[in-house]
Amino acid sequence: MSRLRPYVTAQGRAVVLVALAAVEVVAQAVMLGSLVLGFGLGLLFLFPWGVAAARGTAGAARALTGRWTGRPIPEPYLPAPPHPLPGPDGRYRHLGISYRSPALPEFFERVHRLLSDRATWRDTLWLIADPVVGLALAVLPLLTVGYGLFGMALPLLWDPSYPGDTLVDYAGVEVASQDTALALVPVGAALCALGLWAGPRAMALHGRWTRSLLAPARASELALQVAELDQKRTAATDWQAAEVRRIERDLHDGPQARLVALGMTVSAAEELVDTDPAAAKVLLRQAQDSSSAVLRELRGLVRGIHPPVLAERGLGDAVRALALDSALDVRVEVDLRGQLPDPVQSAAYFAVAEILANAGKHAGADRVDIDLWHRDGVLRATVTDDGRGGAAPTAGGGLRGVERRIKPFDGVLAVSSPEGGPTTVAVEIPCPLGDECCDTQPAGGAGAGGPRRLAGRGELWLTALAPVVCSVALFPQGLVAGTLLVFGTDNRSWFLALYLPEPLRWPTVLAMVALGLAGVRPLLRRWRKGGARQGC
Repeated sequence: MSRLRPYVTAQGRAVVLVALAAVEVVAQAVMLGSLVLGFGLGLLFLFPWGVAAARGTAGAARALTGRWTGRPIPEPYLPAPPHPLPGPDGRYRHLGISYRSPALPEFFERVHRLLSDRATWRDTLWLIADPVVGLALAVLPLLTVGYGLFGMALPLLWDPSYPGDTLVDYAGVEVASQDTALALVPVGAALCALGLWAGPRAMALHGRWTRSLLAPARASELALQVAELDQKRTAATDWQAAEVRRIERDLHDGPQARLVALGMTVSAAEELVDTDPAAAKVLLRQAQDSSSAVLRELRGLVRGIHPPVLAERGLGDAVRALALDSALDVRVEVDLRGQLPDPVQSAAYFAVAEILANAGKHAGADRVDIDLWHRDGVLRATVTDDGRGGAAPTAGGGLRGVERRIKPFDGVLAVSSPEGGPTTVAVEIPCPLGDECCDTQPAGGAGAGGPRRLAGRGELWLTALAPVVCSVALFPQGLVAGTLLVFGTDNRSWFLALYLPEPLRWPTVLAMVALGLAGVRPLLRRWRKGGARQGC
């Protein structure tokens, strides 16, 4: 049954696509109507509604295709325009016109952004074309399976009380007897198998078709990357400014005050060294103690900037050192087979340190489990405590600081902390280990762009045309024609072999079967390569 599951699942997905095609027709009417009414009759406020309907339908198609193929399709839309700012006179201006309220300038800017976004028109093109292309890819396997099941059921539908009458015309053959109905059962079974076999292939083709129109275009990718880099730069700048303020505050409140007191103590000892040497010695001992305390505070401050153990022994031993210094019962499991970049190590270390400190100060935990491991190019740190729970990354809290620290590295923070505990905080930072950094190649590089793109197009045409040619040669012109030759029917229909002279009929049938079988193996090899590439 597990082998049949992909084929049955493909038929179910085809039914979903048929239902989606009906929704696409409605969204298409709304989108085209908003274009006509908005720009033809001046009802411009309808245009954003039409775009919202188109984007909602396209988003559903992206979600389905991403879930079915295992490769999510990101949204390709340009970011929303910034809110308009008032001028010195408190009014808002757009295209030389002054407005008292920001509503109209914001609306016009939004319409302009929707019109200039290429993804809007790609969605519109997809809404027009997919009810035809997508519906054909979904319906053909369904109809083939249904037609095959009907052929297999012909003997059950035949009524002997109507001798000589024709029950139906099936696959170009008039079913006028029980024997003919029985002879067509293998044809129905073959068509049913063909429909099941073609189902996953048709769904793969539909996924490529959807991705070709609904995936982000190059301009949208660049705009989204610029917006994301802006956010990361802002987060990194804010975090650096906060770190500088923290260091300044620590220096002002700690070592600076102690150094001032140390200078005053040495000055007092200098005044007493001639008149009261014993008191001067006491003051000098106090100054020595103060200098030792200042040194300890400076070492702690340096450790807060970049711990020496992290630089000397790596992330795993640095986290173990944290566990030894903690008053809690901490268990550490480390599985890191390689060297991480220093910035990533630092971000992960301070994230774990902050989470561990929160477990002791706020959660009232007794035991903490820390797991560090690296898989599939992602560094993961999981901290679980048995505290009271209820943790959340609120503004100004330690967890929000952890988010800011890992955001420049595309890091993700996930918190699970029900009331009553336990609390689990997971940190994920994308980062290859060791030489994996050198193995990555830019997607737009010269070595990866052109040939791979051409190979994808050739594969798409081969995947689209070869199944049709091979299946026509193998089943109708080969097996079905051979079945009719065996039973000696007079109905030649559209089978090529039946129109040829008697000596050439069987060689033609065998040649058609051989042609169909010859195309199966290259197709399977091509699909396996495509599946392996998608898996990578």
